[in-house]
Amino acid sequence: MFYFKPHKHGCDEADFHEDVSVLTKSRLDNCSQQLQQKHRDMSKLQEQEKAVVAAFQESLGQNNKFEAFLTGVFKRNVKYVKTQEPSEGEEMDSDEDSDAVDDDSDSGENAVQGCDPQLYENTLQLRERRLDVEALLMEEKRRAEALKEEQEVLLKKQKTARLSVKAAEQDLEEINREKQEKMNELEVVVPLRLHQIEFIANGSIPADLSEALVVDSSELRRLQQRIEQLHVERGQQKEAKVQVRRDHSRLIHECKELKTTITELEEQCDTLMMKKFGRLVDLEALQTLRGNRELEELKQQKVLQEARWGKEGREWEAKVEAAHDALMDVTRCNTELLARKKKFVEENMELKRKLETHQRKTVKFFHSSFTHTP
Repeated sequence: MFYFKPHKHGCDEADFHEDVSVLTKSRLDNCSQQLQQKHRDMSKLQEQEKAVVAAFQESLGQNNKFEAFLTGVFKRNVKYVKTQEPSEGEEMDSDEDSDAVDDDSDSGENAVQGCDPQLYENTLQLRERRLDVEALLMEEKRRAEALKEEQEVLLKKQKTARLSVKAAEQDLEEINREKQEKMNELEVVVPLRLHQIEFIANGSIPADLSEALVVDSSELRRLQQRIEQLHVERGQQKEAKVQVRRDHSRLIHECKELKTTITELEEQCDTLMMKKFGRLVDLEALQTLRGNRELEELKQQKVLQEARWGKEGREWEAKVEAAHDALMDVTRCNTELLARKKKFVEENMELKRKLETHQRKTVKFFHSSFTHTP
């Protein structure tokens, strides 16, 4: 058999796709590392933002009457622009900030009367820090999104490259197999010398070697060793077969003994049934009958329980109905008493009113009588 070794240029396409896959993997690893770094940076910025908010809350203190105003100032989003370098003729104030606010950002944002100016300035500085951190955080998020998109593109490229490499390898394997099949069809002449030939049969070399098989000496030694190993394995299998036969005979003997024991026990069982029942009884049917009897007893108990519970239920319903009627009677009587009480109260009030009227008339009469006496 002639073995074909593929030429190097046959792997150019597979090597190219493999190089592309390796390059894509390298870029993908780099992109993943950058993305992890961006996530760490965003976590740090978020911690800084929380620290700024905590510092603002701490600066407010407890029960600050300007808390709502200062919170609005702190949370207001304004645009800061860097101040231009002053010219030679311009004057600069010593207290001017490095950052200035555009005209419409702080319109109407002045410290209210009574507010601590230092606290107000601190709030403005914290707001500026917060806006800077938020701007950096937004920038990091934008870059992270860009890295994610790049990572997705690289993953798609890597998948495409893997599929291309797999397809190229399959094509190359198919081509090599076809070439090998074609090469195997060629007849190959192997020159041998006489001292390299050892004919096993009859110890001599025949004139016709067309039926001979060329075997390497090392392979021949391996086959001879294998023959010896097979002889050893054959002896082991014979011993195992003898042991299996012994076990089989022992199991047959035990099975016969068990059958004899079962027969004796069945005879004893039949004898006991004849003594107890006077005839042979099917134990399975007896167990089934016993189960049915227990079921019937349970059903009977269920019927009795339902009857008793039904009777108790009717008694309780009658008691509830009687209690309801008694409650209605008491309610009706109570209503009548309340009506009578109301009537008595109204009559009492009417009598009091008449009595007061009569008393006023009497007092007025006596008063007028004493007044007109000569």
